[in-house]
Amino acid sequence: MTDDKVKDLILNHINYSKILKRQCEENNIKYYDTSFDRDKVLEEAIQYLLE
Repeated sequence: MTDDKVKDLILNHINYSKILKRQCEENNIKYYDTSFDRDKVLEEAIQYLLE
């Protein structure tokens, strides 16, 4: 795969993630950003689901 194709795939993923985040906010759905501190964020999501 070429570098340009990889860059394109990454940019598409980022844009799709932004759309999902916006849609979650518009529909009052909790959104978890796992781009940092993934284990901690996933644990918070699990705790939220168990409440």
